[in-house]
Amino acid sequence: MFHWGELNSTENDSTHLDAFHHMFRGTRVTDMSIRDGLAAFLTDPSRKVTVVTSHGRIDLKTNRVTLISSGKEHVVFVSEAGTAYEWKLSAQSNISRTFSSLTSRPIAQVVCGNNHSIVLTKDGQLFTWGENSNGQLGLGKSEPSSLSPQPLKSLCGIPLVQISAGGDHSFALSLSGAVFGWGRNSAGQLGLGDTDASLWTKLPYYYYRTVVKIFYSVCSHYISVMMSTTSDQWCEVEPALLVLQTLYNINSQRVVQLTEKYFQINELSNVFDVVKFALEDGVDYGALRAEFFTLLSKEIAKNSSAIQASEDSGLSWFSVDDSDSSLEELFYIGVICGMAFYNSNFMYMGFPVALFKKLLNIRPTLSDLEELSPVEARSLKNLLTEDEDVVELLYLDFTVKGQELVPNGVKIPVTKANRQKYVDLYVDFVFNKSVEKQFRKFQEGFSHGNPFDLWIMFKPEEFRDLLYGTSKYEWTELQQAVTYVYCTPSDQLIQNFWSVFFEVDEEHRKKFLTFVKGTDRLPVGGLSKLQLKIVCYRYEDSDDRFPSAQTCNSVFNLPNYSSVQILREKFVHAINYCEVFGQA
Repeated sequence: MFHWGELNSTENDSTHLDAFHHMFRGTRVTDMSIRDGLAAFLTDPSRKVTVVTSHGRIDLKTNRVTLISSGKEHVVFVSEAGTAYEWKLSAQSNISRTFSSLTSRPIAQVVCGNNHSIVLTKDGQLFTWGENSNGQLGLGKSEPSSLSPQPLKSLCGIPLVQISAGGDHSFALSLSGAVFGWGRNSAGQLGLGDTDASLWTKLPYYYYRTVVKIFYSVCSHYISVMMSTTSDQWCEVEPALLVLQTLYNINSQRVVQLTEKYFQINELSNVFDVVKFALEDGVDYGALRAEFFTLLSKEIAKNSSAIQASEDSGLSWFSVDDSDSSLEELFYIGVICGMAFYNSNFMYMGFPVALFKKLLNIRPTLSDLEELSPVEARSLKNLLTEDEDVVELLYLDFTVKGQELVPNGVKIPVTKANRQKYVDLYVDFVFNKSVEKQFRKFQEGFSHGNPFDLWIMFKPEEFRDLLYGTSKYEWTELQQAVTYVYCTPSDQLIQNFWSVFFEVDEEHRKKFLTFVKGTDRLPVGGLSKLQLKIVCYRYEDSDDRFPSAQTCNSVFNLPNYSSVQILREKFVHAINYCEVFGQA
């Protein structure tokens, strides 16, 4: 290691970098990061972090670190397991803290400014924390400093590949080559050609509106072309979309603001316009589409030979059939799922989280196999803990279902020494090797149905919930969130309704959701997000009428029944036969 200069700029401090010659004698330094009065070093073979300040050396309590970056008085590093840690000079110890918000998010890069930090996850999301006096967190100058990582929402959906930090400013580089900068600009360090960050907020209304309309038109044009043809012009439209996003963020800081319509690109609203069911009246404002995808997912689950259900979990995975007809079927299933996701409709297919990991280029693990096939996973876990003589008595070799995991696998016995490799290859076979063609076709179809890969911003579990919806029913939340028209919660009719509702079983309550929403799947946030409205009608012949629903608006029309018995009879009949008749 070569070194020169002082550790800090304090004239009275005589600590020089040549002291490192003794500190690291006989030790291989593999990475380092230095800023102002603090230096961090990563050493082999233990991959531990050593911090050197003007006060001396501190060996941090770490485990197999892969990434490090130092600020003025803090160090951020990432372990081999993907956990992010932060150490602060003020702590006066070798103990570091972790962040719960970054748990289970594989980290690709970490950088530090003087007093702020940024991490880029492998799924392309940015998280920032620390001091924000100059807007260096990218959250806006008005936002306070943050002790915990905050997602940089203004760049969500943009595929990022690299990040960098100056003292009080930051940069991010996108896959297409666009550079984004934020933070202190007193000396023009953001490269904007000026030092006044409020230029756009002061631009006269007419000129600002003209700029927005120009970029809106460009985005609208390219997206229209992409939607109507098979051409991929994402590289052309992405920079314009990013500028429009920036202008949208600036708009909130202006005294006279533009309305939302100037930024809403109608071409992105839907892949198709409406759904119409034969022999049924109804205008599609969203609910018919929701019902369409619900019924289609049930039909696929019942009749598709390209997807099979696990016997012990009930979840679905790709069939081993890789015939042309099966692959074509998977392509169109992928298209349908992509369209559902793009149109914000739920499409429950029963795939485990492993599918969403693969779509996000994250390798499934043994825990994913435990979700899909608990019995298989339990056997593999037991194999990893058995004594050596027991492992040998199992007479296992490197094959799965007659397929070799490695060349000549049938001749290689599983032993205590190689059992971890066997388990890893087994999991890889189930999720990758055995269904490589099948997954590739599904992925290709999903990308056709959803032309913009904005799903890369989500964690696998978030991705799953956005496609499937959730099935966590807290029924009291539905009652608490209801609004009433022509009636009040204290009315006898309403009390009778809720009495009947809580009397029926779970399946009937889910049928009620399908009756009023077109699906029994819930948005993230659960029943409190449904915004159900109950409208009471006083007909002369109320007892002869069935309740109805305006599903596009989540409106439940309830006749003024004369007794709770009649209400129960009409209610149960309506929700049981809502797929046969009903008002959409």
